[in-house]
Amino acid sequence: MNQRIRISTEELEQYSRDLLHIRDSLSQLSSQLAGIHIPREAGGELEIGLRISLASRRRVGGETVSELVRQIGRVIHEYSLETGSLSASVLRASDLFTENENRLINLFQNIQQGETSAHGAHAADSGAAAQSARDPASTRAEYDQRCKERAENAYDKEVAKLYEKYVKKINIASDQTPGAYYDSWDNEVYLDWKEDASNSRGECYTYFHEVGHMVDDYTAWFGDSSSSKDFSKALKSDFDNYVNKVMTENNCTRQEAYDHISDWLWEDADLKNGLSDICGGLTANQCSGAYGHDDSYWTGKQQHGIPDKVNNEAFAHFFESSMRTDGTKVEYIKEIFPNAYEEFKEIVRKKI
Repeated sequence: MNQRIRISTEELEQYSRDLLHIRDSLSQLSSQLAGIHIPREAGGELEIGLRISLASRRRVGGETVSELVRQIGRVIHEYSLETGSLSASVLRASDLFTENENRLINLFQNIQQGETSAHGAHAADSGAAAQSARDPASTRAEYDQRCKERAENAYDKEVAKLYEKYVKKINIASDQTPGAYYDSWDNEVYLDWKEDASNSRGECYTYFHEVGHMVDDYTAWFGDSSSSKDFSKALKSDFDNYVNKVMTENNCTRQEAYDHISDWLWEDADLKNGLSDICGGLTANQCSGAYGHDDSYWTGKQQHGIPDKVNNEAFAHFFESSMRTDGTKVEYIKEIFPNAYEEFKEIVRKKI
């Protein structure tokens, strides 16, 4: 006999959103991990960018979100221990959901698509919708043109001026590198343009994030960069102020406030990816959403009371967000880090 649980329409909708986001995240994770060799001894160490902040969700169709995450971890752990590598076929997201949950996801997607069609005229007016409406670039030249168009129509004109100052110094050393990064030693950017052309976080997201690291590196030569004491202090104080606000509003402990914030970061997660990463860096990943670096990334050198790499990543996230054609991500950033964003802008103004 199955136990029935009374659940509200709002809870069901939220659960549907959670399942849909996990499925999309898994699809992205699958393509990122395909073919990557994983040493056998490291199989159990692989970090999934999915947090267990959803563990308290009610049961629908016999599964909880936390159980799904555990299943994913077991699949990767067992497969990597057995073969030492991963393939995309191992991570078929739909196989990890019950039949009822897959029906729920598909139903929710259909409803969303219907709402999008009904409000298409209004959505076309927003920069965010415009960025995602067209087909991804099909050639490297088209991708370069999309990056150029985004820069020309950037939300923050001051940040765009700083970009223009250094644009001729940008060196894409490789455009087919899985796992993008910026090499500060040679001032080179490595990325996969095809992947970035259809990036769920925004077209050309990776390009502008890595270029943000490059610009930060160049500005450091002249004394003003993410390593500034004021920027570090603002990041820490802004976050503490926001946590205290959540604690007061919900009459809860600090850890419970982290959970509240994490749940909020999961909403509209692709547009809060930078916030999720920064919050994770400030809390050893105790407070984060769908995106972030591994725990080990944040260990090491401290910069004015916070991990040094938090400053670096915050600058790159702020830079990329400001170079979008709409202000959605910037407004999300200001929700938690208003003073830190203003310090970022001060660094920008001194350099343009």
